[in-house]
Amino acid sequence: MHWVNTMMSENAIVGAGDIWAEVVCDSQNIWGDRVTTYRLHYPRFIHSEFMTHRMVSKNASSSRAIPVHSMLKTIEDQPALPIHWGMNQPGMQADKVGDAKRGESLWRIAAEEACQTADAMWDDGNGFHKQVVNRVLEPFTFMNVVATATDWENFFWLRYHADAQPEIAELARVMWEARQQSTPVTLRYGEYHLPYVDSFRDNSGMLQYCDDDGDQVYSLDEAIKISSSCCAQASYRKLDQSLEKAIGLYDRLVGGDPLHASPFEHPCMPYSEGEHIARTKAKTTMVHELVKSSQYTRDQADTMADISMYCGNFRGFTQYRKMMSNENVKKVFEKS
Repeated sequence: MHWVNTMMSENAIVGAGDIWAEVVCDSQNIWGDRVTTYRLHYPRFIHSEFMTHRMVSKNASSSRAIPVHSMLKTIEDQPALPIHWGMNQPGMQADKVGDAKRGESLWRIAAEEACQTADAMWDDGNGFHKQVVNRVLEPFTFMNVVATATDWENFFWLRYHADAQPEIAELARVMWEARQQSTPVTLRYGEYHLPYVDSFRDNSGMLQYCDDDGDQVYSLDEAIKISSSCCAQASYRKLDQSLEKAIGLYDRLVGGDPLHASPFEHPCMPYSEGEHIARTKAKTTMVHELVKSSQYTRDQADTMADISMYCGNFRGFTQYRKMMSNENVKKVFEKS
């Protein structure tokens, strides 16, 4: 089993410290709601900050799944480093820059010592499990993340900002630039946003799903399996876009108890016209009732009622996950 492929496409926007982002799928519905899927590469030490953004569906490199020898090799080749060596001061920002050369030297020493400790704990596969050993290495590793959302603006306002930690500010910058240079494809009801699956419209205007070269055309069912499989693979292995791999992994994901549902959040389709109308009416009614209660202003009510326009964390699109009857276990938990 190999670690996820870190090679980027020619469309990737590369920033400082080997932080980069590329848009792998970009779609919009007829009402202008846009859903964008990224492939991201950034230091694990900012992953907790990225995880605070609830509107984003994510699949990411897993320390429980990646072999120890692969983690050691990546740190040996290129450890994740800070891109800004600020001096100590009160508060969360470090305006004054310190001795970057000394800082990097000390960081690399720490990385080497962590690798030596992990290697001793792993003991050529005869020691502790990777879910323990790899935790020692995490501060010096990169994350590979597939991230999809319809609401990116709040992320950019917060993170593409001088007050943000420099590494996540750099991530936000390359993400924003990648999205600026991407043109979304307009989808109709029944057509799918499918990361890692190419598409084209045939002579009749129907959307067809295909491989990268356009040589192999897939059914919608096959295309969904390939897309969700590739999103799941972000956690542990090199990308395999074959139909055979997709079917095998899809069956394992849906066959789990409970269901491993996160990879199925990325594929999605626009609302039908009827659903869009119904949701808009529901929002209008909710705003009216909230204002009528005299507890909320119209602006507050409008913000609260906007939830009517969402399916899960996507606006204007239905996630494939939400079409699975067992995607969210609701029965009372009982310890077996």
